[in-house]
Amino acid sequence: MVVKKSARTVYRYILFDYLSQSGKRADELQRELNQVMQQMYGMVGAPHLKLISFSKGRGIVRCGRSQFVQARRAFALYINPTYRIRQVRSSGTLKGLREGL
Repeated sequence: MVVKKSARTVYRYILFDYLSQSGKRADELQRELNQVMQQMYGMVGAPHLKLISFSKGRGIVRCGRSQFVQARRAFALYINPTYRIRQVRSSGTLKGLREGL
């Protein structure tokens, strides 16, 4: 079965820096990112982020195009005393972000 191009989910990718004193594993960071989104937007309106890669304090997350602005806003506004998430770049493709690394 072929899915129409208009019915497919279109994703955006965000390259971010995780600024913290303590190191995090990828699974811990995935949980933490989802908690940040739920704190900002609640259970229903929170954008779903998927951690694509994470190493040495820099990572890439994927979100739906309709949730992209919410995810960027949450990264910019959320400040915790122990860590901070700073957006570096965003792109519609992984290739575009990995070239900038």
